[in-house]
Amino acid sequence: MLAYIYVAETSKVAISDVAGKARIEKLPAGTYPVRVWHARLPRGIEYHMETVKIQNETVELQVNLDLERDRRIRRAPTANSNRYR
Repeated sequence: MLAYIYVAETSKVAISDVAGKARIEKLPAGTYPVRVWHARLPRGIEYHMETVKIQNETVELQVNLDLERDRRIRRAPTANSNRYR
């Protein structure tokens, strides 16, 4: 089992879904820093940051991250399962 705890200084946070999409709704117009964090960001990089300007419309931000390889050991499938755990 693996878990992460993130403590934010704001209530405006989101967790991405399985497709990697996240949503923050009902933000007033303004300019906001957006920080994107992932457990496999390269060593020395705490987060990816961009600035978004909102003017009463929906804003879409696409972020592509270069991630390190997942080095967790995978268990082989068991006789009762055909997938890796």
